[in-house]
Order: sequence, then C-alpha cells, then structure tokens
Amino acid sequence: MTLNRALTIDRTQVGTNGFLRATVAVALQRRRHEEQDAFVRWRQDMVMVLDVAIGQCERRNLTAPVNMRASDLRPPDLVMALIEELQVTHNFEVRFPSNNQHALDMLLALQHFYLAYADVDDAAREVLGVSAAGAVA
Repeated sequence: MTLNRALTIDRTQVGTNGFLRATVAVALQRRRHEEQDAFVRWRQDMVMVLDVAIGQCERRNLTAPVNMRASDLRPPDLVMALIEELQVTHNFEVRFPSNNQHALDMLLALQHFYLAYADVDDAAREVLGVSAAGAVA
C-alpha cells in the first residue's frame, strides 16, 4: 500500500519544523498500515498451513486400509507438532490427539482463531478442552 504524501501533509504544520512533523506523521501512518498488512498476511499464511494439515489428516482417513479401525489411525507427526505449537501459542493445556479423527477435529477448532470474523463456538472449545472464559476445562 502506498500513501500519497502530498495529501497527508497538513497545511497548518508548515511553520517551524512543519515539514519534519508532517514527515514523521506520514511515516507513523505508513508503519501502522504495514503492520496491519503484515498481520493479515500472517493470519492468511496460518490458514493455509492449517488447510494443508487438515488435508493430510483427511487423506490419511481416506487411504487407510479397510480392516483398520478409525481409532487405530495415528495422525501425521507434523500435524501433531502443529497442534502442540498452536496450543502453546494460545496458552492452552497441551493435549495430544488420541487418533487421526481427533487431530482433524482439533485442527478445525484451532482454525477458528485465524479465520477473519470467526467466533470460536462451543463445539470448538469442547474439542480443545477450553471453557468459555478461556481457562482450561
């Protein structure tokens, strides 16, 4: 995002050090916009990472041998590491998924923290083991 400096300089600041004050104001405004853009990009990147992890769990469910029970499927190691890292990031008690389906449910619940305008619903809190106030249940 680029800012037009000519439009942001206040004509009343043109006195002593007026250009310096205007330049600082423009720089601060630009920095705020860059920080907002960086946060949006980071959040979008996290959603992509979670989508890949969800895809790995779904693929494992679909490619499991016919004679294997769903509770016997172990989630991929990288998925388990991602779940652990995100639980630590959000100050949750670290709980490892018991099987691949549980890992998939946890990933979908954790994804709510990174989706724009998404609320973490009660079902997601239950999967993560978190109460409505944010404390570990």
